[in-house]
Amino acid sequence: MKVVLWAVIAAAIVLWVMRTRRLTDDVPSSPGRHADSETTEKIEQCVHCGVYLPSSECVTDTNGRFYCSDAHRRAADA
Repeated sequence: MKVVLWAVIAAAIVLWVMRTRRLTDDVPSSPGRHADSETTEKIEQCVHCGVYLPSSECVTDTNGRFYCSDAHRRAADA
Protein backbone atom coordinates (compact mmCIF):
# COMPACT_ATOMS: atom_id res chain seq x y z
CA MET A 1 0.00 0.00 0.00
CA LYS A 2 2.89 2.36 0.79
CA VAL A 3 4.43 1.76 -2.63
CA VAL A 4 1.16 2.54 -4.41
CA LEU A 5 0.75 5.78 -2.43
CA TRP A 6 4.31 6.90 -3.28
CA ALA A 7 3.77 5.95 -6.93
CA VAL A 8 0.60 8.09 -7.08
CA ILE A 9 2.39 11.03 -5.44
CA ALA A 10 5.34 10.70 -7.83
CA ALA A 11 3.02 10.50 -10.85
CA ALA A 12 1.13 13.60 -9.67
CA ILE A 13 4.40 15.54 -9.31
CA VAL A 14 5.61 14.47 -12.75
CA LEU A 15 2.30 15.47 -14.36
CA TRP A 16 2.30 18.80 -12.54
CA VAL A 17 5.86 19.60 -13.70
CA MET A 18 5.05 18.63 -17.30
CA ARG A 19 1.90 20.77 -17.28
CA THR A 20 3.61 23.86 -15.90
CA ARG A 21 6.50 23.51 -18.34
CA ARG A 22 4.08 23.22 -21.27
CA LEU A 23 2.13 26.30 -20.12
CA THR A 24 5.28 28.40 -19.80
CA ASP A 25 6.46 27.33 -23.27
CA ASP A 26 3.23 28.70 -24.82
CA VAL A 27 3.71 32.17 -23.34
CA PRO A 28 6.08 34.47 -25.28
CA SER A 29 9.12 35.45 -23.26
CA SER A 30 8.96 39.11 -24.26
CA PRO A 31 6.48 41.38 -26.05
CA GLY A 32 8.86 41.95 -28.97
CA ARG A 33 9.55 38.29 -29.59
CA HIS A 34 7.89 38.21 -33.02
CA ALA A 35 8.83 41.76 -34.00
CA ASP A 36 11.66 40.51 -36.22
CA SER A 37 9.32 38.69 -38.58
CA GLU A 38 6.72 41.45 -38.78
CA THR A 39 7.17 45.04 -39.83
CA THR A 40 5.30 47.68 -37.90
CA GLU A 41 3.86 50.79 -39.46
CA LYS A 42 2.83 54.07 -37.91
CA ILE A 43 -0.90 54.77 -37.69
CA GLU A 44 -2.14 58.26 -38.59
CA GLN A 45 -5.50 59.99 -38.14
CA CYS A 46 -7.35 61.76 -40.95
CA VAL A 47 -7.59 65.48 -40.18
CA HIS A 48 -11.01 65.71 -41.86
CA CYS A 49 -12.99 62.70 -40.54
CA GLY A 50 -10.78 61.31 -37.75
CA VAL A 51 -10.44 57.78 -39.12
CA TYR A 52 -7.18 55.93 -38.33
CA LEU A 53 -5.17 54.23 -41.07
CA PRO A 54 -1.59 53.16 -41.81
CA SER A 55 0.69 55.97 -42.96
CA SER A 56 1.38 54.18 -46.26
CA GLU A 57 -2.32 54.53 -47.16
CA CYS A 58 -2.57 58.21 -46.18
CA VAL A 59 -2.73 61.20 -48.48
CA THR A 60 -0.75 64.21 -47.25
CA ASP A 61 -0.96 67.89 -48.06
CA THR A 62 1.89 70.37 -48.39
CA ASN A 63 1.82 71.03 -44.62
CA GLY A 64 2.30 67.33 -43.83
CA ARG A 65 -1.24 66.73 -42.52
CA PHE A 66 -2.72 63.27 -43.11
CA TYR A 67 -6.00 62.45 -44.86
CA CYS A 68 -7.71 59.15 -45.60
CA SER A 69 -8.49 60.13 -49.21
CA ASP A 70 -7.81 62.79 -51.79
CA ALA A 71 -11.43 63.93 -51.51
CA HIS A 72 -10.95 64.73 -47.82
CA ARG A 73 -7.70 66.56 -48.60
CA ARG A 74 -9.51 68.71 -51.19
CA ALA A 75 -12.46 69.31 -48.82
CA ALA A 76 -10.08 70.60 -46.15
CA ASP A 77 -8.51 73.03 -48.64
CA ALA A 78 -11.90 74.51 -49.59
